[in-house]
Order: sequence, then structure tokens, then C-alpha cells
Amino acid sequence: MSSVPTDSLARLDRLPRWPWGKKSIVLIGGSFFFSFFDSVVLGVVLGAVLPVIAEEFDVSVATAAIVLTASLVGAVVGGALWLCGDCRRATAGPSRDRSHVGADRRG
Repeated sequence: MSSVPTDSLARLDRLPRWPWGKKSIVLIGGSFFFSFFDSVVLGVVLGAVLPVIAEEFDVSVATAAIVLTASLVGAVVGGALWLCGDCRRATAGPSRDRSHVGADRRG
């Protein structure tokens, strides 16, 4: 019975620790930080300033809220388009168009 736990621990020791490097984890963590920081700033700080903005520009609070919400919508749409562009490039493979090869040569 005592060999079962040691076999399990030995098997766990052979597993890879983490498939991604530290640099990618730092980049992902930084992007989450700035994304959520933007949401907190819009929600807390601009929520307190929203009546002042509405009064300064002579618009209703609802109109000012729509304008401020547009930045979050833009972040979501921009992130989705950026992600779709990366996915499309990753799955497309190398270009088979060879018309540019030798185009600068004269002769």
C-alpha cells in the first residue's frame, strides 16, 4: 500500500511544470490589469464626474453615459477584431502568391 502514494508523487514530479514561459504570463497579466483598470476608472471615477460632464456640455446624463460607455464597447470590438485577425493569420499558413519574387529585377 505504501508504494501507491510514492508512485503517484513520482508521476507528478515527471509532469511539466508550466507550458508557457514567464514572459507570456507577465504579458497576459498586464493586459488583464490594464483592461480591468480601464473599467474601474470608467465605473468609479467617471461615474462620479458624469453629472459634471453632462452639465458642462449641456446634455442629459443618459447621453453622457452612452458616450462614456462607447469606450468600453470600442475596447471589446477592437479586441475581438484583433483576436480574429491573429487567428486568421495563424490558420492561413504561408502565402502561396509568388508574384512578388523577382519583381524588382530588370531584364
